[in-house]
Amino acid sequence: MYQKLLGLNYIQGQTVNELVMDAMACIDEHAPKLDSRNGGARPIYNAEMVLIDPRERHLDLIGRTSNIFQMIAETFWVCSGRGDVDGYLSYFLPRALDYSDDGKTWRGAYGPRIFEYGQLDGVVERFKKDGKFTRRAVVDIYQSEKDTPDSIRSEYGLEDSKDIPCNDFILFWIEDDNSFHMKTIQRSGDVIFGAGSINMFEFSFLQEMVFQKVKALYPEIHLGYYHHNTTNLHLYDFTAKQCGDVLDQRPQQVTQMDITEPTIFSSSIQRDCKFFKKLLKLFELQMGTGKKYENPILDIVALFNKYNIPIDNNQLWTYVTLVNAYIWAKESPDTLPEIPYTFAERSSSVSLENAVKNSKFRKFPLNTETRF
Repeated sequence: MYQKLLGLNYIQGQTVNELVMDAMACIDEHAPKLDSRNGGARPIYNAEMVLIDPRERHLDLIGRTSNIFQMIAETFWVCSGRGDVDGYLSYFLPRALDYSDDGKTWRGAYGPRIFEYGQLDGVVERFKKDGKFTRRAVVDIYQSEKDTPDSIRSEYGLEDSKDIPCNDFILFWIEDDNSFHMKTIQRSGDVIFGAGSINMFEFSFLQEMVFQKVKALYPEIHLGYYHHNTTNLHLYDFTAKQCGDVLDQRPQQVTQMDITEPTIFSSSIQRDCKFFKKLLKLFELQMGTGKKYENPILDIVALFNKYNIPIDNNQLWTYVTLVNAYIWAKESPDTLPEIPYTFAERSSSVSLENAVKNSKFRKFPLNTETRF
């Protein structure tokens, strides 16, 4: 659904498929063509994109070559608090190095900034100390001491940076109907590579993580909407064909889903960060080693148990085993039929199932006797 309201471009969707497709249509119908640092682009301004069900974050549009495995893996990287890109992240996202000033890190990586100074822990603390309707539960990503031109020169010895955070501020709140909401404020977002893909996935995932902790304080609350406000939402000329291909197939697109599954984490934000740090280490043991890592699933199960994170009826388990299968397919394709696809029997997310089945990036077979 799209509405123009006094300078606000309001776009709402039950699922990320519906939301992104309507955002593309809005740009296609209303955006002028302008020049930018990266070539021709078509922007709309002050775009408010609202995802009604944050668990329906699995982009799967005909004509859009999105990589569900990269989205999951990059989100894990953000939640680990890491900022290095030369290794784990570039394994899933080779172009990550193009946005690094030194070829090793993202200077403006979200993970370190979200977790530093106890920012995310502080959100939960605000809800605990101030009460359910606190107005002080916020996280800043853009930081003037790191990101102004003067700071970049003085702190990093650079005249400019390739990596000025696009997403700048996060707010959490609970409304009087006990719905838990999160909003990300973004200065500029690409409807193909950023705002319309990874940002929706990673920030709605973060919303669920914080929601679980706040729900432990107030059991009556339920998951509300994910809001994403972008000052400049645009489509570049070099990706315009994907937008056109999606809109050409609009009648065939699947935009409504019936089943969603919760993502369940550990008992605290700090434990979540430690869990993801160790999970990435387990993944890295399999990446580019030239030899088969014998028991990845057993070690992953042990990690879930260590942090008291359930496996059954938990979308996090499904995400983890999908990334593991993606790595295995790259490193040991000759052993693919032997991979224990335990996730196949556990997922109840139709949108995730469709995204995996339809992905051109999937190089491993699926269990046809179960949901996957």
